[in-house]
Amino acid sequence: MAKAAGTARPRRNKAEVQQEFLKVRDEVAAAREVKNAKLEETAKLREVEVRQAVDALSVETVAHGISALSVQISRALAEVSESLIAEVQRLATVRDAAALERAELERLHKIDIASTTLDSLVQDYDSKQQALEAEMAAQRAAWDAEDKARERAEKEYDDNVKKQRQRETDEYEYKKTIERKVLRESSADVALVVGAGVTVFEALKAHDSLKAEGIAVRVVDLYCLQPLDADSLTRTAQAAGGRVITVEDHYPAGGVGDAVSAATSAAGIIVHRLAVPEIPRSGQPEELIDAYGISARAIVSAVKQIVAARV
Repeated sequence: MAKAAGTARPRRNKAEVQQEFLKVRDEVAAAREVKNAKLEETAKLREVEVRQAVDALSVETVAHGISALSVQISRALAEVSESLIAEVQRLATVRDAAALERAELERLHKIDIASTTLDSLVQDYDSKQQALEAEMAAQRAAWDAEDKARERAEKEYDDNVKKQRQRETDEYEYKKTIERKVLRESSADVALVVGAGVTVFEALKAHDSLKAEGIAVRVVDLYCLQPLDADSLTRTAQAAGGRVITVEDHYPAGGVGDAVSAATSAAGIIVHRLAVPEIPRSGQPEELIDAYGISARAIVSAVKQIVAARV
């Protein structure tokens, strides 16, 4: 019996152990039913035998009955021993099944712990990711604000530059407009006559007289001395043969002649000046203009002289 209980058996997997456990359980239940039926039948037989024995009671019969009973008891004990051995084996199977079940439960418990830990890590990762995304969104917003501020600054700078350039352009155009105005010109001009104020009208009369004689001159009304575009005035003089006559109704010093001469001297242009040489006296305007040599007649004479002299 001890030898049978201690017999080593190979290890089996959980499914095999469970299957054997169910099989053993069914066998035990069937064995118990058979055993109960046998015991009941044996008890009845014993009752019949005892009654028969009582009826024919004798020493030999009793001795024979005791002997037979001993044999039966031995057989019953043998059957009980076999049943105990089978029960021990079944209990060992149940113990193995319980051990496997426990191992499986521990494994599942470890899996649950690992799953809980993984869930915690995932939640921590999600929270960190959300914090990082919020930080990145804030940084992008700051960058966008900086870009917009820089764009506004650049736009303001460009607008200011455009306005400044427009002001400079307008001022330049204004200067060109107010400093002089070409009243008469042609591609055949041989001299430039620059007048201001009343002398402009005399210059126009001289232009018409010279034109009738086949001499073309350019007439400029220099009604503003400051500002004075020297480059433009120089180009105008050069287009008229480089000969310039200024006509003004005051003293030569500090007037139109000095301004035109200063503006064109760098180009080597010689300016011939017609101005009032002395303190003027009272009289009719036409008489005084002619008397002081700033009339149309004087301008015509001066043009003919410098053209003839090729100055």
